[in-house]
Amino acid sequence: MRILLLIFTLIASTSSAGTPVLSFSTQDKEGIRWLILEATALDDIYGVDLILDYDAAALEVVDLDSGKSGIQIQSGNLFGTSAFEVSNSVDTRKHSIRLALSLLNPAPAVSGSGILATIAFKNTKPGIVQVKQLEFGTKEGRLISAKLPQPVLVEPARSAATTSGKVSIPALAIPDYSASGRDNNLMYILGGVFAFLLLINIVFFMYWRQKVKRPAI
Repeated sequence: MRILLLIFTLIASTSSAGTPVLSFSTQDKEGIRWLILEATALDDIYGVDLILDYDAAALEVVDLDSGKSGIQIQSGNLFGTSAFEVSNSVDTRKHSIRLALSLLNPAPAVSGSGILATIAFKNTKPGIVQVKQLEFGTKEGRLISAKLPQPVLVEPARSAATTSGKVSIPALAIPDYSASGRDNNLMYILGGVFAFLLLINIVFFMYWRQKVKRPAI
């Protein structure tokens, strides 16, 4: 009975990707400190709504799209090129950053991992950035809350500023996760198949043992 319970637990664990997780990392390039937000453990996600607070007394957000009014951050490769930007803005009065993205039909949902956003800061002293809200949405409209990271202390950049004045996003800030969703889904499927086959073998073994122990008539 304990073995059967273990197998059923294994099947349940391999059939779900769990709660989405957000993590921070930073890079220093051309006099700018880059904050990179990576989302993992995603399962059939179709949109996202992200709100961050930052220490405006220490941090200045660099505009990454001069072709639009206001200050914008850079959305990552999580949704590829099919995402529609519902919101991408920096509110310097409220010291908040909001990024809301949504896929549009017939784009497939996203699973696996990817870069959600990249933010550029200019600062002369350390400042705190923290996530106030992060919700992912499915194609059916179900909201999924993510596991939030601890507030991150953004240190000043130590690299020399570019002489051209142009900002170029670091290449390593947006790695290629194009196959990660397929890889994760394949892992869950193979895990479920393995657990099912193992369960069949255990049930057959228990049946065979009972039959062997049955006294002959």
